[in-house]
Amino acid sequence: MTLSQIAKEAHVSVSTASKAFSGSNEVNEETRELVFEIAKKHGCFKKFYNIKYPKLVIAIIAPEFSSMYYSRYLSLLQKNLPNCELCVSTGKFSAECEGDLIDYYYKHASVDGIILIDPVSSIDFSIEIPIVVLHNTQTTKHKAVSAAVSASFREAMNEAMRYLKSRDITDIGFIGEDNTKSKECLFRETMNEIGIPINESLVKRTAERFENGGYQAMDAFLHENTIPRAIICAYDYMAIGAMKYLTDHGYKIPQDVAILGMDDLPLAPYLNPPLASISSSPEIRCQLTAEAMLKIINNEETQSSIVVPAEFHNRESFYIHNA
Repeated sequence: MTLSQIAKEAHVSVSTASKAFSGSNEVNEETRELVFEIAKKHGCFKKFYNIKYPKLVIAIIAPEFSSMYYSRYLSLLQKNLPNCELCVSTGKFSAECEGDLIDYYYKHASVDGIILIDPVSSIDFSIEIPIVVLHNTQTTKHKAVSAAVSASFREAMNEAMRYLKSRDITDIGFIGEDNTKSKECLFRETMNEIGIPINESLVKRTAERFENGGYQAMDAFLHENTIPRAIICAYDYMAIGAMKYLTDHGYKIPQDVAILGMDDLPLAPYLNPPLASISSSPEIRCQLTAEAMLKIINNEETQSSIVVPAEFHNRESFYIHNA
C-alpha cells in the first residue's frame, strides 16, 4: 500500500495524507483519523506514521534486576527522570547480550539515549545517540560513551583496612565471585598499600552468587581451618550469607569474626548485628547520571567523567574493641 493509494481511498491529496502522518496542524482531526483508519486497515500505519513521541525515551541496561542492588538503581533513575519513558533490559553479565541490546535500542527501538549500569564490555563503537555509563567502580575505560559516572571505593576501603590495622588485625580475608574481580583487585591493592601481607588461602572466589556464595566461602574456610579474624565481602548479600554461616556454627560477630560488606543496602543497618558496609552513593550517582543524560540530549555541556567517593559505614558487625 502506497501513500498515494491511501490518499485516493480517503479522497484527499497525497500532501494531506503525508501531513496527517506527520502531525501537521494543517490537517483537521476528522481527516487525520480517516487516513489513520485506512492505513491501519491495510496494515501499513506504522510504515507512514512519523510523529515523534512527546516524551524522551531512555533505555536502561543492567546485568540483572533480580537483586535489590540493581532494582534500587532502576528506582532511583526513575525518580530522577520523571518525565521520561524508561525501557529496561538485562544484559545477563554477557558482553554479547549487552551489545545486541545496544544495537536493538539504537537501530530498531529508536530511543533517545541509553544508560548502561556496570557494563561488562568496553564500549568502543560509536553511535549517534548518547550513552551514559553508571559504574560501580572506576576500572573500565570506554572510548565511545558520552559520559561516565563512577564510584571510587579506594578511599573508603583504605579507611576500613586502616581501622583493622589500628587494632593490630592483619588476618584479613576476602570473599567474592566471578563478577566481582575489580573489588578483589582493590582489596589486594589496599592490602599492599597499607603494608599487610595477603594470605592467598584467605581469598575466596566462589562460583555461587548472593547469600549462597558467602555461605559456601565460609564453609570452605572452616574446612580448611583458616577462618580469618576479619572478612571483606564483595557485596552485602555475600556478607549476609557469611554471617548466617558463622552464627549457624557458633561463631560470634564481631567478637570472633568481623564482617564488612559493600554497597550498603537499605537493609544493612537492620540486620542482627547491623552490617558494616561501604556505600557506593547510589542516590548521588543516579542523580548525576540522569542530569548528564538530559544535558547531552539538550546539547548542553557536561563532564565526560564524574567520580563520586564511596563511604565507609562502620556498624556493629565490624566493631573491634579488643584485637
